[in-house]
Amino acid sequence: MTGKPTIRQSHVSSSVIDTGLCTGCGACVGLCPYLRTHRGATIMLFDCDREDGRCRRYCPRMETDLGHLNQVLFDASEVTAELGAFKGLYMTRATDAEIRSRAQHGGTVTALTCLALEQGLIEGWVVAQEDAPMLPKSTTAMCRADLLAAAGSKFGNAPAVAEFNRASAEGQGPLGVVATPCQALALAKMRSDPADADAARMARLKLVIGLFCGWTWIGGNCGNWCSRR
Repeated sequence: MTGKPTIRQSHVSSSVIDTGLCTGCGACVGLCPYLRTHRGATIMLFDCDREDGRCRRYCPRMETDLGHLNQVLFDASEVTAELGAFKGLYMTRATDAEIRSRAQHGGTVTALTCLALEQGLIEGWVVAQEDAPMLPKSTTAMCRADLLAAAGSKFGNAPAVAEFNRASAEGQGPLGVVATPCQALALAKMRSDPADADAARMARLKLVIGLFCGWTWIGGNCGNWCSRR
């Protein structure tokens, strides 16, 4: 009798990375010695035959039960078919002159992240900083100066979830992530159904600020080249 086909961890490489569907979010990086980030791309160094790899569990391009995520992460009264889950809609911009001078647009995200640090809600924010032209990097901002250095859009992919994986394995304080949609989806999957090895560090994730993808520069997939405000 033929059973259900076994889907091994290498399926992430063959069906996501090799086909160009990988968004470079970095959810798998830092969890497996075979996966690395290089110049905004995720690379599998060696093939793997594990059947229970965390890369498969967390990858936003693998099977995702959005209904389950809505049930776990949101109140049913907040979920709409048109916009998803939300409590309110606002048009905002920062009032802080220093933040406004560095912002791409209104500076709302920088203002919110600075406020969360000042209020002690968050100890560190995973944000994107310009490492080289069109090649941003993800880093953990621990103070206002770090957040101001990260203000403005970055028109390239920064593996935010890979940086969260690194930062959440160190220290104990609450963390936040400024994320594009694919990165936010990976974090939602990690948060709703963490592997036993990840439960403690996922408990440190307290806030996620999501950004829209504003441009797709190289005719590729959402997340490969994103506008990061």
